[in-house]
Amino acid sequence: MSDVLLGVIIGSVLSIAAGAVTEIIRGNREATLDREKRRDDRRLSETTFQRQTLLDLQEALLEWARVNGMHEHADRVAFKRTGVWGKNLVGPELSEREMDANRRLALLRSRIRDDGLRSRIGDCQDLEFRILMAPDGETVDAINRELAPAIQGCLTTAGDLARNLW
Repeated sequence: MSDVLLGVIIGSVLSIAAGAVTEIIRGNREATLDREKRRDDRRLSETTFQRQTLLDLQEALLEWARVNGMHEHADRVAFKRTGVWGKNLVGPELSEREMDANRRLALLRSRIRDDGLRSRIGDCQDLEFRILMAPDGETVDAINRELAPAIQGCLTTAGDLARNLW
């Protein structure tokens, strides 16, 4: 009888131990799956954020270029009227749009993961600053010949990067 009792006790202990080990393994597996899911969710969220930022950047670049073109046009009209280049103030509406476009572009630029694209946008902003400081329309035209393909390059790169995130 004692051998049978000993066998039951040993069997019970082994059964409990096996159950505990199984639960530990299951818990570890669930914890690993939870970590992997959180990591995947975070990557998906980061990818979605970056893709949307790139799409928003394309729109912001176009608006920025449009507003700066409007400013340049206002300078040309004022020059014809006054004979003075670049010293005339634009209206409050255009000034506000210009500030908004610059702010939005700077904000989106800071969120872009790609260093090369960030740098190229900075180059565009530098060219636009040179346009604002230009002494005459001929200088503006020369800088615009650099700026237009630079903006197009940024738009293309942003589109390529966004497509690669799908």
